[in-house]
Amino acid sequence: MTKTFYVLLQRSFRSVFWALLMLVTYLMLVELAPKTGGWPYWDKVQHMAVFALLTTLAALAYSQKMRWIMLGLLSYGALIELLQGALTETRMASTGDWLADAVGTLLVLASIWLWRNCSNPKRLRTLHK
Repeated sequence: MTKTFYVLLQRSFRSVFWALLMLVTYLMLVELAPKTGGWPYWDKVQHMAVFALLTTLAALAYSQKMRWIMLGLLSYGALIELLQGALTETRMASTGDWLADAVGTLLVLASIWLWRNCSNPKRLRTLHK
């Protein structure tokens, strides 16, 4: 595949990442009716899934900037929680939600690191020395 194709693909991933980030920001700050019943940890699973998706898209869009992706998304998760506590009446800031965000982000980044470092036999041998 040509370099032009990869550039276009990366730009597409960037557009999708930023569009999803804006949608997630809106959805996390919109007022919600109080929920009743259901599995009490479903909210944490949703946080992990959303941040895993954001991290995956960010890694595809900005593949050479993994540390910035991690720092940016962890900061974004914390900021969203603070804004929920400050700007909404039906939501509250939650350390548990932020930890779920962090787990989703770190699981994807750890998976990418393992794939990059362990899929190459030469690289794998140097890691074991």
